[in-house]
Amino acid sequence: MSWTFKLTTTGLLILFLAACGTAQPAEVATEAAGGAGGEQGGEATEAVTEEATEAPTGGATVSVSTNMNCRSGPGSNFDLVYLMKAGESADILGTNASGQYWVIDSPNGECWLWNADAVTSGDTSGLTAYTSPPTPTPVPPPDWNGTWHVWLGLDSSGNLQDFTIGFTQTGEDFYCEIRIGMTAIKLYGTVSDDGMYITGTIPASGGRIPFHFHRNPDDLRQFSGIWQLETFPGMDLDFCGSKGGAPQPVPCRYH
Repeated sequence: MSWTFKLTTTGLLILFLAACGTAQPAEVATEAAGGAGGEQGGEATEAVTEEATEAPTGGATVSVSTNMNCRSGPGSNFDLVYLMKAGESADILGTNASGQYWVIDSPNGECWLWNADAVTSGDTSGLTAYTSPPTPTPVPPPDWNGTWHVWLGLDSSGNLQDFTIGFTQTGEDFYCEIRIGMTAIKLYGTVSDDGMYITGTIPASGGRIPFHFHRNPDDLRQFSGIWQLETFPGMDLDFCGSKGGAPQPVPCRYH
């Protein structure tokens, strides 16, 4: 991205930000849930990358055209066992009673693969019928309450300034406030059902500045984000944070 101008911290605050009275939390869409426990590439970041295996030979096999999660049971509430990558094949060991999942032999062991976007080869008529393991005890979604160390892009040169601020979450409503001199940057947002995302806006003199936070699934003490200055298309600035002694996320910006 090329810049035709450079904004100083003070200049940015004059152009975009103004202390604002009480604002209503933004209403935003949360992530759509997958069908019937469907697992596709959207969850690929929570799996450790594995090297693709050679296509198996003999018996019934299954292949995928997009990255898919293979879990310890039939549904997204079961633990992730293996990320099956686009073009990869595996031996089929069995199926469940509803026929919605294949039980396969992955490099990390036996796991359950949703069959909606999977292609089989060979005879699957005589496969073993597997019974689903017990449903795991639900784990409450992480909340955002607490003191966070935040890094914030304030100019077009990519320089970050850091702040220590408190986050407040009440139900799905999120709020925090960053004070720079006499100016208060107020963030109002909505937390996704799984606690992994916040989407919202910052009231400003020229309108509202959208922002988006994405929690790191491998370290819930970190988030990466972005705030978008709509007055100047393409001028999207970094916004990330950590707590509990976790380091600054790299990269800071999440698209």
